[in-house]
Amino acid sequence: MLTFLSQYFAAKKRVLLAKDVLSLLQEGKIIAQQDKYFESKHIDLSTVSSEESFQKLLQEDKEPCEVCAVGSLLVCAVKRYNKAKIKDIRFTSHRDDDDNSLGSNDALCFMKILERYFSREQIILIESAFEKADRGLGFEFYRTVKQKDIEEASKRYSDLDPEQTMIEIMKNIIVNNGTFVV
Repeated sequence: MLTFLSQYFAAKKRVLLAKDVLSLLQEGKIIAQQDKYFESKHIDLSTVSSEESFQKLLQEDKEPCEVCAVGSLLVCAVKRYNKAKIKDIRFTSHRDDDDNSLGSNDALCFMKILERYFSREQIILIESAFEKADRGLGFEFYRTVKQKDIEEASKRYSDLDPEQTMIEIMKNIIVNNGTFVV
């Protein structure tokens, strides 16, 4: 019974995150952008303390940030549920001082937050669908997902622009009760 209930509530949280993404898109608070997990012109990740609350920075930021589908889910997860600090989302070693975005090295850190809600396979499929590429997230666990599924996801929205692709991915998650279906 407990497993069923925990799965049920986890799925509801994923649906809420997808709805949050759609709301932020509609409000103009996020801009769908390929090849960027997160970038803000007004949150300078290169100068804030590693102990700073990412949730607080997001809540205080009144300007839109650029995000991919995975980045949009991260922003919504942190805004809604998480008290993550910068050190929890940002890989700080081997970083240029002027680097003000979250990139593939950072994904190793912030994936821990997203994996509270989505499986690794789901994250990789969402990433592949949004980026329209079968390269996954560049992680070693990328190999755990069937190549056929990744290829299918990468072609699913190939004729759509980034914003429409993000909308369709989030609708897919909502309609399928918290699961992205290829």
